[in-house]
Amino acid sequence: MTNQTDVPGGNADDSTARRSFKEAVERAQAAITESIEDDPDGFVPGTPEYDGITAMRDVFGFCAGPEADLIPSELLALLADFADGFARSDEAMHAEDGEDDALSVEIKRLDGVTVLVGPYAYDFQADCAAAYFRGCSSSTAGAEGATITVVPYDASKEHRPGGNLPNEAGAIAELMRTPGADQEAGAGDFPDLYARLAALHGEEARRIWLDACNIIDSESDELAESV
Repeated sequence: MTNQTDVPGGNADDSTARRSFKEAVERAQAAITESIEDDPDGFVPGTPEYDGITAMRDVFGFCAGPEADLIPSELLALLADFADGFARSDEAMHAEDGEDDALSVEIKRLDGVTVLVGPYAYDFQADCAAAYFRGCSSSTAGAEGATITVVPYDASKEHRPGGNLPNEAGAIAELMRTPGADQEAGAGDFPDLYARLAALHGEEARRIWLDACNIIDSESDELAESV
């Protein structure tokens, strides 16, 4: 015989947990929408910031749908806490004025050079980037033995672009043309353009990079043919 507590909505505590969860999710979704509307320049469609925050909104919407009835009430309580915290956290929503709550990844290399990468608008972006850079220690020149930490963003200090790198090959190709930019993955001083791209965009970075390289190569071929 099935216990009443195993049936979705089978007791008062379960119903209360589900109601609290859906209310928290609705607040989180509303907060995300408000953040996008309040800062249209900071959340431009197609950018990592916009894609990340709208994906989170979609996840909340999925969890609040019919599938929520299949989630155990104990797990719903944890998800409700997360959604409620997300709704109330300015830091999780956006970096105020693009700088006040932003973060950087500080890399202190063994050669004595300190490199700052950023800004990152979200703490999860900075944490993921730092984790990626640490993972480069065994395969990338300059990364071995480096001390890598997440620090508050300081606009007065020089930074290598990190959290605002585009995910479009043409834009990356344009960055490759910048004097001093590295056009070979792993060729420059750590963290080079490819490392920073991969730290932000993950597996998609390889496709973006190869497409950007093809653009550069095509331009070189056209120039050679015109001479």
